Amino acid sequence: LRGTVSFVVPAQGYQSFNDIIWTINLEENDYVLKVLSFSGRINLCSVSIIPTNSTESGGAVQPPFILPALEYSDASEKTPESYGGCNQKGDGVDAQPTTDEICQDRDQSSCNIGWWDPEEYLVYSFSIPSSAAGMYTVRVRAAASRAGRDITLELTTVG
Repeated sequence: LRGTVSFVVPAQGYQSFNDIIWTINLEENDYVLKVLSFSGRINLCSVSIIPTNSTESGGAVQPPFILPALEYSDASEKTPESYGGCNQKGDGVDAQPTTDEICQDRDQSSCNIGWWDPEEYLVYSFSIPSSAAGMYTVRVRAAASRAGRDITLELTTVG
C-alpha cells in the first residue's frame, strides 16, 4: 500500500463538480487507484494522475493520465442494472451524461458515474516508467448534493 487519503466532497449539487487533489511521490511501478465512498451518494466524472512538473525526459513529455470515469479497470457495484444510459459494460455501474464543461472539455468525459451506493468502488490502473518517477497530483473530479459525503483514494502497487 502506497497510501490512503479521504476527503469530504463539497455539497453543491450532483452536477457541480469539484477537483479533489492529492499530491504523492510515485516511483517506477504499476499502480492501482481505488476510488470509493463509504457514505455514497456522490458523482465522479474523471480521474487524473499528472506530474507536478511537466518536464521532458529523453525528448518525451512525461505522461499525464486523464481517465474519464467510465475507463475503470474494475468495479464493485451492489446492483446488477445500470442506470443513466451511459455505461454499456453490463457490470451494473451507473453512469449518466454530464453537464460539467470541465469534465467534457479538459477531461474528455461525456458521462459521470452516479447513484453511488455506500462502499461501492471503482479501480483505475496505470504505470509510471522510471523516466517519469517523481511527484504527481492525483485529481478526482467529484460532486455531491448533500453535506458530509466522502471520497477515499487508496493507491497500491501491483506485484
